[in-house]
Amino acid sequence: MLDLSRKSWMLALISIALLNSGCAGLFKPKVTAPLPPVIAESQLNQSTVFDTINRNTESLRQLEADVRISMTGLPSSISGTLVLERPSNLRLTAGFLGVSDLGVDIGSNDELFWIWPKTSLPGQESSIKFARHSEFAASPAFQQIRLQPRWIIDALGLITFDSSDQHSGPYPHDSAAHVKFHSQLGQGAESITREVVVNKRYGWIEQVTLYDAKGARIAYANATDHQFVDQATVLPSFVQLNVFPVGSKPITMEFDLKRIKLNQLYVDPAQTWQMPSPEGVEQIDITRVPLANQIDSLSDVSQFNQPAELQPLIKERTGRRLLPRDRSSLLSR
Repeated sequence: MLDLSRKSWMLALISIALLNSGCAGLFKPKVTAPLPPVIAESQLNQSTVFDTINRNTESLRQLEADVRISMTGLPSSISGTLVLERPSNLRLTAGFLGVSDLGVDIGSNDELFWIWPKTSLPGQESSIKFARHSEFAASPAFQQIRLQPRWIIDALGLITFDSSDQHSGPYPHDSAAHVKFHSQLGQGAESITREVVVNKRYGWIEQVTLYDAKGARIAYANATDHQFVDQATVLPSFVQLNVFPVGSKPITMEFDLKRIKLNQLYVDPAQTWQMPSPEGVEQIDITRVPLANQIDSLSDVSQFNQPAELQPLIKERTGRRLLPRDRSSLLSR
């Protein structure tokens, strides 16, 4: 029978072996994620909040992350990679089981954006839908489709409050922990009103809503699970983007971001930020196809027209507490 001293010695050896074999994490204390500086209640004004958000946006030049995407109508999620370079470059490639050839290629650059579903519906050929930014807002397509990949950048809270735009706020929000601001972007029939809901304590963006010139809601995004990446930039690790096409059902896309890297992107710009031109795949300018085909075009792009039984409730799918729409919004519809 072992005596007490031998038992203690053996326990010590076992503990050392566990630590050296990769089980050290079992014995380490839980690490609390760092948080950004707090905004003092006395400084909760438009100037301070805008400066906080603008500095955060300017601190990020590039982003790379693994992403898992859920969409309305898709029975399961797809996974892939999201890369972006401010202000307009974005590339999202994702597919089932992480195979991009079984998914989508979505991108944007300074000139145009594109959406390419690589797996088409039965009886249809795969095609790349694209539009130039300078033409899209004034085209009939915008009134129908209203979906732009660069909105993903805004949904991440990477927004700049430009002094040349018209801003108002802060306004109270239904939630006492938040305030909201309104911005008028552009002029005339192409103008957009943007409503941003901000966390009062830390100054990060938790909700962005876009309205057209007539006050109709175009899209809104919820952002949660914020983290202070590299103690330099605040980013959400979960985003829910909701788009409202005219004459069609709302579209919901959810993005789970993992392994986020900032400002260390090594890619070939000629390949990454350019619309692909694969042989045998048609490129369709959605600003020039007949208006009657626009809704069908969107359905082809995103495969959203699936049976209702494959569309679980957002709250059941995410398990997250998302910021509700503000009942007191000046722009509620």
